[in-house]
Amino acid sequence: MEQRRAMVGQEQVDKLAKALKPDSSRENSSHERYTRHLGKRLHSTPLISKHTRDQYSLLAETLAQQSKRCEMYAKRFEYMGNMAESSRLSLLGKDSLRLLHWLKQAQDLGQPVPEHGFLDDTFNIIKVFPNMSKSDLILTVVSATDLQPPSGVSAANINPFVKIEFPFPSAAEPQRAKTNVMKNTCSPEFNESFKLSIDRTARDLRYRVQSTAIVFDVYHKSHCRAGGTLFQGDRLLGTAQLPLAQLETECDLLESLPFLKDAHGPKGMKERHPKQPYAKLLVRLRIREPLRGLEVQRLVERWLYLDAIQLQILFQGLKLNLKPVM
Repeated sequence: MEQRRAMVGQEQVDKLAKALKPDSSRENSSHERYTRHLGKRLHSTPLISKHTRDQYSLLAETLAQQSKRCEMYAKRFEYMGNMAESSRLSLLGKDSLRLLHWLKQAQDLGQPVPEHGFLDDTFNIIKVFPNMSKSDLILTVVSATDLQPPSGVSAANINPFVKIEFPFPSAAEPQRAKTNVMKNTCSPEFNESFKLSIDRTARDLRYRVQSTAIVFDVYHKSHCRAGGTLFQGDRLLGTAQLPLAQLETECDLLESLPFLKDAHGPKGMKERHPKQPYAKLLVRLRIREPLRGLEVQRLVERWLYLDAIQLQILFQGLKLNLKPVM
């Protein structure tokens, strides 16, 4: 009787499986989805404390960032022609990814956070963005904060945008750009990048870099009526400036700029705009390498390591076949 019930039960299972069997055209994708679903079920995270989850999250984020830094530094050493150091950093980045995979496996199995620590490593690298050309200048308008509205406009109805003037190749023929309008905010997030150009072979380049600045005019886009006709009017909220002198020794600038009282006078660069006492404009500026040429930068990095032996013993005990960290 029990055997007959088992046979009937198996027949029902077979019929159900046949009815639910996907079309051959979608068999592979369905199987992949089922495999992913099954993997999630098999490796669903057991109950662990919030403190343990936070520790795992912090370690995972650190390893991911560590891998990205290794890749960036490896490219810089390759640019310098130091292939040995480039290869070492590439391997270190791969090890970080492998440890990250192991860490996630340990968390899925509900294991305690593995032993870990930090080691200091010193690098002598150059300041360079190898993917940029020597004439490229990438300007990013990140955000503005605490903009004060013009008269007759509430803080909730400011529509800010930024006009950019870069005095190259000359002050008479500057390069210009403009962000999109952000509506109804006094702290807009622009995150817009603009590709400008600079001639490193110009004879007066050093003088102009030391004496000029990129000008940012922040406007409010308003809609006005005159004689029954609707037209747009731009009202200046304030002006900020980014001096270029730092580009002689730096290739990556991130600056929070105050608004100026007088954008054209030399004293104005140190005074705040009376109508924008607390407003700031956050911008980023990048060039391929400092204008003075390649310079070596000494960096001390703290690298996270995990107890690989502890992880190997854990996975071997659970009969999981994972490659050892090299």
